[in-house]
Amino acid sequence: MATTALCVYTLSPHREAEKRGFVQSWGRERAYAFWEGLHRDLLREAGVETPWELVVMTSGGESVRELERLAPTGTVVEEAPGLPIDLDAAFARLAGRYERVVIAAADLPGLTRERVSALFTALEEGAEVAFLRERKNRFSVMGMASYRPELLAFNYGGGRFWEYLTWLEERGVRVYWEEERLDDLPAPDWVLPVLGFAVRPLLPSMAAWPVDLASQPELVLVGRIPSPENVTTALAEELAALPGVGERGRSLAASFYRAILFDRMDSHRGQPGYRCVGAFPLDECARRELIGFPEVVHPLSEAGPVEAWLRDVLCDLDPAVPRVVCASDVPCLPEELLERIFRTLAGTDVVLAPAGDGDYNLVGMSRFHEIFGPRCFESGHALAEVKERLRRRHVGLCVFSEVLRDLGRLEDLRWLGENLTMAEAPRLYRRLRETAGEIS
Repeated sequence: MATTALCVYTLSPHREAEKRGFVQSWGRERAYAFWEGLHRDLLREAGVETPWELVVMTSGGESVRELERLAPTGTVVEEAPGLPIDLDAAFARLAGRYERVVIAAADLPGLTRERVSALFTALEEGAEVAFLRERKNRFSVMGMASYRPELLAFNYGGGRFWEYLTWLEERGVRVYWEEERLDDLPAPDWVLPVLGFAVRPLLPSMAAWPVDLASQPELVLVGRIPSPENVTTALAEELAALPGVGERGRSLAASFYRAILFDRMDSHRGQPGYRCVGAFPLDECARRELIGFPEVVHPLSEAGPVEAWLRDVLCDLDPAVPRVVCASDVPCLPEELLERIFRTLAGTDVVLAPAGDGDYNLVGMSRFHEIFGPRCFESGHALAEVKERLRRRHVGLCVFSEVLRDLGRLEDLRWLGENLTMAEAPRLYRRLRETAGEIS
């Protein structure tokens, strides 16, 4: 008998299609075909010639019979202890039959055998809890090496993955989790971002569904993938001057900038109103850590300066598709502000957000305008220079009142340590807590 089990928690395909609005949006025949294909593929991927047993938990009656028809021979299909998913009850039931258990939803087009195997491997190698994450600060898959009810005492609902992860680590629990997200399909609007921008393999039936990659407004995060070798801000030198930090200053600075970049990409990926693009130097675009982050990668042909990068990103604008470019060292770009910027671009040529030091760190355009003077971001007067340049050309400009604080110096880091919330930037928030004793 297997000592490990993958438990798939789901309603029947037809009920999922109806509950999530696919029938209303697509029609019954198309919606049912989509969800039947997804469930059949997922159950075969997870239950044919695998080293773990497959258990399906669902609502009773017709749902059990429907899923038994789709699942491979040998799959255990049973009525769930609670719907929506009751993790505690499910783990408690399975703990009497298996040593290691992974529980997943059945609405995950990217739940391949490779990803499930990685979780079981981590549990076998000493992790006590293992996760795959999804959109909006939640987790889509969870595994436990052995059932411990106290590990589920935290209120992990409502999109609190990062808070739950911190809670576990503070208690010395060994945790494995993947940086790349595994998104679900809560509604028809999510088919485009989940299927259209997937990099890792999806389940086979998903290829049968053409995804319309229509033109969309874009948010472009521009910069480098931070490393100790390419961090050039004053922050690295100021950190190196702190007692006990020394030559680790650049590595420490790089870790903060990496946290910001991946917070921003994670936050903005998959939003229905725009597409998230990452613009990086050509030699960095193939970095494996970018898989799934962001939706599209725009290679930059030059290594700098910054104004050349911005020109590169903006010069091919389609007048019908506005583009907003933000520096990758801005820890927080609220969705409400971004929505107002896109709305403003419907009637204004250029939008800027000030950085607080005389420069700006966000620019939006509905069509391209040459606004970048040579080495303008080294003057501390970039915002004033752009205002004057566009005034002379009679180009419409809107400068937002909100200051977007970026991370350039130690004082910025300390300010963020006192004011940033986990909801705004979870990776950076955790990194600041981990290093609080060194940077205070």
